[in-house]
Amino acid sequence: MMCNAELKVMESYQSLKLPKMCFHKLDSADALIPIDLYNFILNKIGLLIIDVGFDNKNTSILEKIVSTLGRAHTHSSDEDAIWHIKQGGINGNEVLARSHKLDEFVLHTDCSYERHVPNFFALQCIRSDKLGGGKNLFVDASTLIQHLSQSSIKTLQTEAVEIKVPLEFKRDVETINAHIIDANLNVRYRKELIVESSLSENLKIALDEFDQLCKSPFLNRWFELNDNQILILDNRRYLHARTKIIDKDRHLMRIRFFIDRHYSMV
Repeated sequence: MMCNAELKVMESYQSLKLPKMCFHKLDSADALIPIDLYNFILNKIGLLIIDVGFDNKNTSILEKIVSTLGRAHTHSSDEDAIWHIKQGGINGNEVLARSHKLDEFVLHTDCSYERHVPNFFALQCIRSDKLGGGKNLFVDASTLIQHLSQSSIKTLQTEAVEIKVPLEFKRDVETINAHIIDANLNVRYRKELIVESSLSENLKIALDEFDQLCKSPFLNRWFELNDNQILILDNRRYLHARTKIIDKDRHLMRIRFFIDRHYSMV
């Protein structure tokens, strides 16, 4: 039986449609990672789903895939690259990060507060939400940008915004200044981290138009990651969100990473 949260998502948005090439299976822990194929798919589509066809509840296969494709990003100066997405974190008491809570969060890109934004992340589902929550929502920013007015695109590409660095990820600065859209139409965006008082009137108008498009049912697509699946997503092309988690035992693992070292975004 579907819960209200699941029904709301499925009634409001269409499911994500992907070409067959975006789905791949690894049959064993010793399987070779087809790096050229994965790079081709991620460059063309920006999204890859890998079925793990063997028992793997530790981090080994996720780390293997990421290390084959690129270089892992660490969350803070004293933490490693692997992030357990579950209530309270892996130890049950890590309550600061948003992904450790059950609440819904809206469309955003990861690490918008970083000077160098990791261009991909990999998400492995250990246990999905069995009660219908925790659905993923995606918006292809390359499509969203086509619906923006020219004035808004120009503003978001030429006027930098001030972005707060969350307490749990603080390094040596409290804020950074960066553009929402770069010259190659890559996006960085997390609305609640933008310092409102720093915005010009043009930026306020452009950001409001951008945010309204983020909420459009014509652009949003939902996707459900199943147990033993890994999602690899282009973090600068897709905005992503999550519906409220209902099943407190839901558990995913995430690694953000860089491919090809072309990660500069200003």
